[in-house]
Amino acid sequence: MVNTNIVSKEFGKRSNSYENAKWVIDKSFINHIANFADIKEYENTLEIGIGSGALAEKMKLYTKNLIGVDVSKSMLEKAQRYIPPHQLLCYDATLLSSLFLNETFDFVYLRSVLHHLDIYKLFKEVHKILIINGIFLIVETVALNEKDEKFQLEFINSLHEGHTEFPAMKSLCSILKKVNFSIKKQEIWKERSSLQNILSSTAKTTQEKEKIFSLLKNAPNKIKIDWEIQIEENDINFTRNWGLILAHKMGNKN
Repeated sequence: MVNTNIVSKEFGKRSNSYENAKWVIDKSFINHIANFADIKEYENTLEIGIGSGALAEKMKLYTKNLIGVDVSKSMLEKAQRYIPPHQLLCYDATLLSSLFLNETFDFVYLRSVLHHLDIYKLFKEVHKILIINGIFLIVETVALNEKDEKFQLEFINSLHEGHTEFPAMKSLCSILKKVNFSIKKQEIWKERSSLQNILSSTAKTTQEKEKIFSLLKNAPNKIKIDWEIQIEENDINFTRNWGLILAHKMGNKN
């Protein structure tokens, strides 16, 4: 069960430091996402979980109208640097069809959002608001295979509670197909991260940060291998596996 109030509160605390995290503003990552998406000019685009607007700054160049939704008002205030306030909406992404008419958008995208949500419910909502053959771009950290999903989710929640799912690419593609999306292409983007950098973007106390550092340092071997963990004197470097999926909406099932 997703508690949007908890998610909103958490990101409200993090709004001032969110862009400290390299992955949020990394231009090479952002440009790669745009290239992967085979961006053309769209009429109406929606970003789910727009956050501080770092990705929207790029994506707005390829659409006549970009709308951003997020559950955090504090984050939306940051996004106003790139997107006009009237195009930013504070709303639960799993209720999109109650906010927008069916077949409103020709392009919908998200980054680092799914682990906070009911994925199946969200994909159904996106399907409703996309036009036929509309494009859905997903960018999300993923497990490397299905059998590790539960194990890695439990470990991630030991580091930082609040994750609802940690799917593998195969699982995401399976859910998309159930909702009647067709997969155009997919890939894994490997990003080397610094734990100190990631923690600098959170509102964690010193004690909480020390606990996370200790847990990752003593992570199970499977995690150490999949995440390519490298322990240094004052930091831990690891690989985040980002799954990129480009799908398009097929017609509604009878």
